[in-house]
Amino acid sequence: MKRIHAIFYQAIVGTWLAFACASAAPMISIGPHVAIHMGAEVESKYMSNITMSVDNANARDDVILTLTPALELALFEESPHFDFRLGSKRDFLHFVQSDHFNEEPWSLNLSTGYNGELFGLELHYDIIETLQNISTIAPGQTSQQHIKFDDDIVLDDIENMGFSFNIAFSPKTGMRSGFSLIKNDYRYVSGRPDELLDYDVMQIPVDFLYGITPKLESVFGYRFREVSFNGKVPEFKDHYINFGLVGDITAKSDLQLILGYQTRNRSGMKAQNSLAANLNWRYMTTERLHFHLGGSRDFDAGSSKADGAPSMQVSGINAGFDIFFTPSVVLDSSVRLMHSSYSSGRKDLGGNIGTMLVVSPRNSNWELQGAYRYDWNAFEAQNSTFDYKNHNVSLRTSWRY
Repeated sequence: MKRIHAIFYQAIVGTWLAFACASAAPMISIGPHVAIHMGAEVESKYMSNITMSVDNANARDDVILTLTPALELALFEESPHFDFRLGSKRDFLHFVQSDHFNEEPWSLNLSTGYNGELFGLELHYDIIETLQNISTIAPGQTSQQHIKFDDDIVLDDIENMGFSFNIAFSPKTGMRSGFSLIKNDYRYVSGRPDELLDYDVMQIPVDFLYGITPKLESVFGYRFREVSFNGKVPEFKDHYINFGLVGDITAKSDLQLILGYQTRNRSGMKAQNSLAANLNWRYMTTERLHFHLGGSRDFDAGSSKADGAPSMQVSGINAGFDIFFTPSVVLDSSVRLMHSSYSSGRKDLGGNIGTMLVVSPRNSNWELQGAYRYDWNAFEAQNSTFDYKNHNVSLRTSWRY
């Protein structure tokens, strides 16, 4: 145990020494358009309920130490139109007390594309392993969905691929579309039999754009989504028609407001119809104080094998503010509430409140983050009420060269 701690302390010291001589230049540069970047993150995190246990008397707290080296190959780095990036990183997680949960999740990210005045194209392929509830989450975000409340940690293997493109028909009109496929495969860190259904989400959106002002666009769109499961479970098919506004509505505020009507079909189930929405609004009171407000409503799907992957209606709202003490020092605070209604009869109400301080000096490739977040969730299932609570405190530093 002492040897493991010594390794992490050496990693922290080494990373900070690297920060002292970090610059904006890549580690290796071959001509103007080929570069190799190296990076690292070191994080220390305390959680009061690492498995999100609903029996608060059995909640286990722990300190989680993480070292994350990363490497990236970049092509056309100085090109205004072309881009290519291939990167990989690996997290070495150590639980100080519950060391049987130790894992080494990794990720591979590939993206390339072309960005022109009349046409743009982006392609991506990602493989990501993540420990649900343990991965770092910024204030205002949540990790509540697809959590298994049985005193264990779920490892999610995610494969994300797709492409998107945009076309400008005139200075005021255009369209964008694409295709995406996300594959989720679950397993328990403890190694016991999986009780969650693996599932895939396929989406095809089509949006038509019209410029109301040089900085504000109206959007009319349609999205088809299919959620399919491994095993003898029928898939969901969603059709979503929407319209909205995206851009700057005043000199001090910007808006993304998408409203629409959605229908969900599943073999053997009565069709569901619902309003859907996505709202993000920011108001800059001064250069140093920004407020933000958001909301969403959409269909989702549970992943429980026992419940047959029930349909979900998820609604959420969030609000917060950012304080820019200097361009390099920012404080973000936010609160989020979520309500989920399952076709199986279960209902969830939960959320989180948190704050994060980010120090990111100009002309430097290092960053320091300190954060606190409180999570809670209460739900009704099988004529009983359950809830979990968790305090999350983290200190993280990262560097890219």
